[in-house]
Amino acid sequence: MSTRPDAGNTSRVAIIGSTSPLGKQLQELLEGPTAPECQLTLLDTDEYAGLLQEFRNQIQIVKVIAPEHLKSSDIAVFACSPELMHQYVESGSPLPPLTID
Repeated sequence: MSTRPDAGNTSRVAIIGSTSPLGKQLQELLEGPTAPECQLTLLDTDEYAGLLQEFRNQIQIVKVIAPEHLKSSDIAVFACSPELMHQYVESGSPLPPLTID
C-alpha cells in the first residue's frame, strides 16, 4: 500500500534537461514522501543520452529529447537552456497538455 497521495492517479512526467542542477532538484522533489506517484522520463541532449540516473530506487536511462518521448507524457518540465526549449518548440513537435518552462 502506497503512502503517497493520489497513488491511483499516476502522472507521466518528462524532465527535459534531467542532468542539469534544476533537473536533478526536480527529481528529488518527485521522490519526496508527499509527492504523488509518477512515471518519469528523463530527457536531455545527445551529449548526456545514455547516462544512468536513479529515481525511486530504479535506474533510469537518460534519452535524447524527441517527440516520441514526449507524446506519451502528461507533463513536461523544461529544466534546460532556453535555447534547447526554443529549438524544440520551433520544430513544431507536439508538447504534453501541461508544459512548464
